[in-house]
Amino acid sequence: EEEEERSKVTSPGKQTKLSSQSETQSPSKIPCTRPDPTPSQPDPEPVTPKTVPEPAPKSEVNDPVIEEVNQEMEVEEAPSKPERQIIHILPLPEKVVKIKAEASTLFINGSYGDAVSKYTECVNGLDKDNTGHWYHISLLLSNRAACKSKIGQCTECIKDCNDSLVYNPRFFKSVLRRAIAYENIENYKKAYEDYRLTIVIDSSQVSAQQGLRRLVRY
Repeated sequence: EEEEERSKVTSPGKQTKLSSQSETQSPSKIPCTRPDPTPSQPDPEPVTPKTVPEPAPKSEVNDPVIEEVNQEMEVEEAPSKPERQIIHILPLPEKVVKIKAEASTLFINGSYGDAVSKYTECVNGLDKDNTGHWYHISLLLSNRAACKSKIGQCTECIKDCNDSLVYNPRFFKSVLRRAIAYENIENYKKAYEDYRLTIVIDSSQVSAQQGLRRLVRY
């Protein structure tokens, strides 16, 4: 599934219940119970470097839960200026491109642990002080978070999502993945907040809408 998201803002979230399977298996091998927003393959790199787009405008939503979220956001104070902003995107170094392709293949084939190692190599191969690499670092950390979510490492998944959002505060997939992980470890308050933030960034995200409906009672 090819997509080119530049992404958008972050915020704390709300948490989840591990499936009954978690009572009989090691946490390191139990996949998170909620579906990852991109289960079939990791997020692709952009073809052409461009500036990060502004958040998509809210679409008309008839669901009362979603409408309430939109109304609440209209009266809140505007978020503070993010610490980092992506101004431009440099091409990935050839070596990193090769390792990233290997990581993507491992992810697609279900070898999530090996994919984690490859994504780590990619991140370590980029200059964290170079603003042109920030988009790539954010994307790679988010992909690594998706791998950790698949093998039940929800706490580590949340950490990678947090790190991803440091480099690209508008990357909604990291917010959504963090929401799912929070829900899986039963931190419903933070999970709800992240589902809510995901909808504010992109109101078309069905997974976030479903998450809000599940957690509204909390």
